[in-house]
Formats: sequence, C-alpha cells, structure tokens
Amino acid sequence: MEALIRKSDVGISNTKRQFDNRDRERYLAYLEQSRKTEGYEVTISPRGGVYGGVLPMDMSKERRYQDYDMCAQLAIDKYSSTFKEQLGLEFVKVLFVTGRISCFMTFYITFEAKDLADGGMVKTYQTEVLMGLREGVWNVGAMRLKPGLDEQDAREKLSSVYGKLT
Repeated sequence: MEALIRKSDVGISNTKRQFDNRDRERYLAYLEQSRKTEGYEVTISPRGGVYGGVLPMDMSKERRYQDYDMCAQLAIDKYSSTFKEQLGLEFVKVLFVTGRISCFMTFYITFEAKDLADGGMVKTYQTEVLMGLREGVWNVGAMRLKPGLDEQDAREKLSSVYGKLT
C-alpha cells in the first residue's frame, strides 16, 4: 500500500523547533522573573499569555490616573485607618503594575510614597488590590515596603531549602 502523505509533503523544518525554543526560553525567563519579584514587577509577557499568571499592565496616562493611582492611594488610606498611629504616607507616583485575571482582577502595584514620619523620605511600597465583580468594588489584600535585594536573595535561599515561603 502506498502512503498518501509523505514526510517531504508536510514541510517540517528546523525553523519551527527554533521558534519553539525561543518561546520556551521566554517562558522560563518569565517564570524566573515572576518568582523573584513575587509577581510585582514582571516585564516579560510570554507569547499567548499564561493562564493564572501575572502580566504587565497598560501604564498609559489616562489608565494610570483612573485605576492604578487610585489603588495605591486606597492602600495607603486603608492601612492608615487600620493602625492607631497614622502611617503618615503621602502618595507620590506609581512605578509599575502587573495584573492577574481570574474571576476577579488582581493588580500588583509598585509605587512611591513620602514617609512623613521619616522626614518626608520617599520610599517604595508594593500593594495587592483586588477589583471585584461589581464595578467600583476594590479590596486591598496587602501592602508592604518593597523588599530590598538582600531580602529577596535571603527568601530565595530559604525557599530553595524549605520550599515556597508565604
């Protein structure tokens, strides 16, 4: 019996494999960057996206003022009202935003704020803000000072020994 399709007719080439390897390298770089920054400052967007992963968000001026600046200010306000002594933070600007889509939208925002209790020194903070199903419903999940490089390195060393830290 004669074959209806020969391998030479299909047109398989090494070009496809090289393209796949580039995609894989980009995906692995994305995973490494996501792990190192805990999702807050991911600049790589793999081809086709990543289900459940974080991706860089549009930082255009109108989008930024509408959502991201408001989210950072919301985090400052929430944490100022949570603690009896005021944090004394004054919002300066948003530096970077990533987002994760699930049944909600979670923004991971890196921003600067003046620490009025520390002589007005500008510090970098990170917040996780959840946008609810209904329009206009926002929830601050976390806010923290951005970890320094030495703290990130220490977390990576511990997590390689003890597993993922929460």
